Amino acid sequence: YTKAWQNNFPAAYDSFKAKAAIARKDQIGEYWTEFGAWTQTASNAPRTIQRRHTFFSREMLRELMPVLCDSERIFGELEREIIYYRDGKLCAVCNQPVRWSDLEIHHIVEHQSGGKTDLENGAPVHKDCHPKGHKAVEFLERWLAKKNKFDAVIPNLGIDDDDSRVLIKKGGHLPPEGTRCRFTYSNKEYFGTIADNAIEITGLHNSFGSFSAASGNISQTSRNGWKDWEICLPESDIWVLADTWRKSN
Repeated sequence: YTKAWQNNFPAAYDSFKAKAAIARKDQIGEYWTEFGAWTQTASNAPRTIQRRHTFFSREMLRELMPVLCDSERIFGELEREIIYYRDGKLCAVCNQPVRWSDLEIHHIVEHQSGGKTDLENGAPVHKDCHPKGHKAVEFLERWLAKKNKFDAVIPNLGIDDDDSRVLIKKGGHLPPEGTRCRFTYSNKEYFGTIADNAIEITGLHNSFGSFSAASGNISQTSRNGWKDWEICLPESDIWVLADTWRKSN
């Protein structure tokens, strides 16, 4: 578990004791039947102690709501490579190029704080730039501020007055109407269709005028969407990378 529960323990314990005291007075509810009543008689018997302990542990876990650390702490080679090229081989701290030999992957939300070891929570950094302690907290604050700014800008990039859908960078050269699109990000697959010179993605309210805008909205990062999306042209069953189609046209 993350260490946050340690700071919350005194308040959680006081809450448990308060509820147990009320239960002893009223002699109703599970704080009485599962705990209080078992402190009255044969309180030292192993079976009695076990029953009280089981209830106490359950209720304290409910009060504390501890967060489990991800069992995987180290990013694998494949995840490292995806994050490295996804973010343009740039350090997330100093924004300078990172050589593969000098690469480390930083948990944006620290592992000890419950951050997962997955693509969305990884950022490439130099070994010497890798933030620790209070610098890791500052990094997270900057990253969240940047993400919030991105979220705020996206809806204001353009409105289609005909149907009030949000269109981002409308008017880019896209495949023909009816072309199917797909993009896999963080183990989730997104599907879309080219309609009205925009990309409509299943499950999203917005429409997008470019593949990069669609990728950016999904990943919350700046990406070359042509290299993300695969397309299947109308009356075809063959999927090709959007960038391959673009270069051939």
